[in-house]
Amino acid sequence: MNWGETLGGWVKRGLPFVAVGLAWALLNRLAGLFEFMPGVSFFFPAAAVTAVGAAWVGPWGALAVWMGNFLFPWGAAVGPVRTGLFGLPEVLFYLVMVAALKQAERQNQHKLVRVVGQGVVLGTLASASVGTLLLALLPPPSLEGLPIRLPLAFVSWWFSDLTAACTLGLAGIVLVRPQAVLALEEQAHFRTWQRPRVWAPVVFGAMGAALVVGLLTSMAHAKPHWFALLFLPALAVAAFRGGTGAALVTNGLIAALHLLLVVGFDRTQVHQVTVELGTAYGYVLVFTAMAWLLGSQAAANRSLLRQVRQQSLALEEALEQIVLLLAQALEAKERGSRGHAQRVAELSVKVGESLGLSYDELKVLRRAALLHDVGKVAVGEAVLNQPVELEPEGKNVLRKQLAQGIASLRRVELLGDVMAVVEAVNERWDGKTTGDYPGRLGLSGEAIPLAARIIAAVRAYDAMTHPKPWRPARTREEAVAELWRCSGSQFDPQVVRALTEILGLRWDVEADRLAG
Repeated sequence: MNWGETLGGWVKRGLPFVAVGLAWALLNRLAGLFEFMPGVSFFFPAAAVTAVGAAWVGPWGALAVWMGNFLFPWGAAVGPVRTGLFGLPEVLFYLVMVAALKQAERQNQHKLVRVVGQGVVLGTLASASVGTLLLALLPPPSLEGLPIRLPLAFVSWWFSDLTAACTLGLAGIVLVRPQAVLALEEQAHFRTWQRPRVWAPVVFGAMGAALVVGLLTSMAHAKPHWFALLFLPALAVAAFRGGTGAALVTNGLIAALHLLLVVGFDRTQVHQVTVELGTAYGYVLVFTAMAWLLGSQAAANRSLLRQVRQQSLALEEALEQIVLLLAQALEAKERGSRGHAQRVAELSVKVGESLGLSYDELKVLRRAALLHDVGKVAVGEAVLNQPVELEPEGKNVLRKQLAQGIASLRRVELLGDVMAVVEAVNERWDGKTTGDYPGRLGLSGEAIPLAARIIAAVRAYDAMTHPKPWRPARTREEAVAELWRCSGSQFDPQVVRALTEILGLRWDVEADRLAG
């Protein structure tokens, strides 16, 4: 047996147990700051440790809570017997929380609802019921002979535990065991918030708000909860940046800062707040509800955005499949054109990248290049596969049929951006609409979409470097020389220059000058 590892394991398991016991004892004693009648506090911070301990340590932590009651007893816990008995209500709350957390962890949806409803609300209700019964049976020595207002004791016990568990307790649970209260998506979102550059501004914002509230409270002799809305921006930012988890943690910080303001700046503020318990409880619980609501809304927004993105991706994939199928159908229709569309698309994208097109512009360019011959859907195979070059009259008929094919696909909304480029591929740089290679729309210069200008040059290069039934293929040098010859008239000089550089060919200064 490795005694070192065994001892290390015991220490690892024992430290949380000890930490829970000590924290519970200290915060149990701190409850005296919020006492408004002997043995009864309007806020019981130790209840937060009960909730966190249930998530962190598990069932055995109940013993730590019970033992912590002996370290710094408070209120009705006078003497060993009373101390032991008055520790039982919190043990009951602890065990109810353990069961609720265990059940919540098994489900992916509505985890927080179960933890708050079954664990916090029912657990504190059970604790308050048993505690009030003990107060009736074993009243504090300071109240012997005096009537105890049991309904008030019950309500204050319940709400003191409930508010502490909802604010500080839920915040601690999110930190030590997020999988028990947050769905998988919320856990992932909360992890992104845990980076210092994300949470630090929220923390400093909450602390800044606390400073302002403190100054206003001391200067105006007002109650701190009058200015509680100043904490709202930090809570909202946390919710929308980190979801429900971040909102609950921030709410815990805000609650702690508020309590420090209550007990720190003016000791009499405690008694002023206790006079208006409804306002105090309302502040704490409303802000907790807001944290939950804002976090849930942020989660819903992210879910909707994710669905939109998924639908957008599905639409993109469908569009890509449509483009590829159309390109393949066109190549199958015309003999000798296999691979032409893919080659034009790949080379066009390279030219587009060199000319600084954005990612979205490159996508449109690629698809338009794949479909630059899409007008041929309206042309018969007999015309496309003639063994000789068409006569001028036949070319005119072909151009009309190509225009009809493009117009028919222009109505497809998904292909709107793509077809706008395809429609302009046949336009000339000089804008001419007559001659052997006339434009159809009469566009010229930069009025022609850059993507169309790129495809026009690349298409011509690929056509020249591959054979036709009526002519052999030209060399790369011959094809580029022809592009330069037509640069400034049929083709954009900037595009021809970029294509030349990509092909790795050099041309004399005179050719460059003629190209503009």
